[in-house]
Amino acid sequence: MFGFLKSHKKSILTILLEIVVVFIGISISFWFDDWKSSREDESARRKYYEGLYSDLNADLYMIDKVIYRFMEFNDRINTMIDQMYQPDSAIISPEEFSMSVSRISIVDNFASQNHTYRDLTSSGKINLISDIELKWDLMIYYGLNERMSKINEEATRHTSDLFLNKVMDQFEAKTLFGFDEFTKYPGYGQFDYNKIKDPNSESFITLENFLIIRKKYIYLKNKNYLKLLSQLKITRDMLAKKYNFLTEDMIIQMVKNENISFEEAYEKSTKNASNFILNEWEFNEIAYSLFEKDPALAIEILEFLVAKEGSANSYDSLGDAYFLIGEKAKAKECFLNAYKENNGFYESKRKYLKIKNEEFLEKIP
Repeated sequence: MFGFLKSHKKSILTILLEIVVVFIGISISFWFDDWKSSREDESARRKYYEGLYSDLNADLYMIDKVIYRFMEFNDRINTMIDQMYQPDSAIISPEEFSMSVSRISIVDNFASQNHTYRDLTSSGKINLISDIELKWDLMIYYGLNERMSKINEEATRHTSDLFLNKVMDQFEAKTLFGFDEFTKYPGYGQFDYNKIKDPNSESFITLENFLIIRKKYIYLKNKNYLKLLSQLKITRDMLAKKYNFLTEDMIIQMVKNENISFEEAYEKSTKNASNFILNEWEFNEIAYSLFEKDPALAIEILEFLVAKEGSANSYDSLGDAYFLIGEKAKAKECFLNAYKENNGFYESKRKYLKIKNEEFLEKIP
């Protein structure tokens, strides 16, 4: 036996060496396949994270926009009810009042940009999201969004479909497009303002009921969307923090850390952040929160938003800021611009008229 081994020693060593080489080769091949698969998974994961970040940013922008529209609609309704009972204190014309009936009948809805999440779940790739905490937050947000959509659809059906026809039955609606089938829908018609001058008339009572129901409807939707917004911010900010995506707070932090202007920080931060969206409403909230401790930075942010967006909301917010620091002339101009941009900003008109009246009284000897 030993003689056999001794005589065939080289052959056995060669065979063993070949076996070892084959084993190492197979191991390397498996390791390389695993490494390649891991790299492909990491690349796919990163793309999905970028897609989720982009979708969540778009959702944040849209839901903020809808919530601010609700605030505008609520102001419209309050103004209309006040004007119905106190016509002498009217701040809007009969034509504007009539148009407001049409506008509040069509309320914005929020539709989530959930393309990436749907792709992950429908393709069975949800396990690419290796972070359990993030996966859980995504499931909560998109699940909550689906439930809220169903609740809002039901609220819309009850407050719109079941009531709008009754409102317009009390008025001589004239279609704006020449189609008879549209005449009973406030979104497409006008009504006779004179019919609501008598508080005891059926027209007055019907319109008042419509406005009250619409106000409750807007309150319900706003409450639901605020709940959804809270979860959305948690999810978006967690994703951004863990995977180094840009957020509004990071831009503010750069202003403080590098001692540069807000505009410089914004341009520098967003240069390579193609998925980041300038969200006027989020920066608005940040500016308001900064106002007490750093009013100069707060006003700088609001001035930037006016320059970039020029929306009624940005003008109104800047007007509030100017008013708080005693710059009434600038505030008055901003409130006027807000109303020019959107004649539904009745609160801006009130603030403009208040400053204008105060200036008039100050000139009286």
